[in-house]
Amino acid sequence: MSRNTQAGWEALLNVHHAKFKSVDSITALTEFLAKCERHPNVILSDYHLGAHTTAIDILRSVNAALEDSIPMLVVTGEITDVGAQDELRGFTVLRKPVDSARLIDELLKTAKPAAVAPSSCR
Repeated sequence: MSRNTQAGWEALLNVHHAKFKSVDSITALTEFLAKCERHPNVILSDYHLGAHTTAIDILRSVNAALEDSIPMLVVTGEITDVGAQDELRGFTVLRKPVDSARLIDELLKTAKPAAVAPSSCR
């Protein structure tokens, strides 16, 4: 994912007062999840993450690291229907460009309900 896309998503989430953690690699994500008492309500990811890495690699890593699945919202500029891939079936996949209001709406629809206890992760 480009740094500009990541910065744009961070700005949008900040405007909406979302509690989020932005990471720049699958390793950073799995390290973050290992430290959490409560898992995130949703993962937002671009489909292509660079260096032959995709959102499917995130799913594989999260599934290997956790006993629980985390809902995921994938945004793609791909012409092909990446949502038809077996591993992405059941996940929300949006095609770029995505209006910011729609992105927030889809995040809210996709996310698990928040737990009562606050997250200790930063």
